[in-house]
Amino acid sequence: MGKNLHHPLGYKIEEEDDSVTIAEEPLQHYISNCATQPVLAWRVLGGKAFTPHVPDSAFSFYQAGVDGIPKSSVASLATVLKVPMTDMADLLNVSYKTLGRKANNDLLDGWISSHSIEIAQTVARGLSLFENEAKLNRWLHKPNKALKGKIPFEMFKYPTGIKLVNQLMGRIEEGIYT
Repeated sequence: MGKNLHHPLGYKIEEEDDSVTIAEEPLQHYISNCATQPVLAWRVLGGKAFTPHVPDSAFSFYQAGVDGIPKSSVASLATVLKVPMTDMADLLNVSYKTLGRKANNDLLDGWISSHSIEIAQTVARGLSLFENEAKLNRWLHKPNKALKGKIPFEMFKYPTGIKLVNQLMGRIEEGIYT
């Protein structure tokens, strides 16, 4: 049985067999305690259901995408974004029926997995920026002048759209709001 420790930011830490993992808390707990973006992305993708340990590098996220992520991670992402799985299927360019036939623990292909991870990392950045899930979702689903009237959420369908949303978030972080 694991031994409970405490993280400097207040996260519960479990130690088992020489490995350390962060226990899952509600998403707002991670946001309120200024979790790093990789930790937030891990939690947005379902935490331990995504991978037992928080990825320790960008390469770890890349490898998770190559290996495939479980369908439950996409469902978790949809829950955070407050959208139905039909919308997620559209963003990921997969039919809803195909996605619906998969079990929660079935692994998705590399492209869908990688795209989901990119979206989750952008959502994690937004959670850090807006410090609130509801505020982020309002911003993501509202036409944005800096994106020529496009809705940031809809831009998640393409990698270049994700990049543009990230660039806009970077401008907001720097205090340059257009």
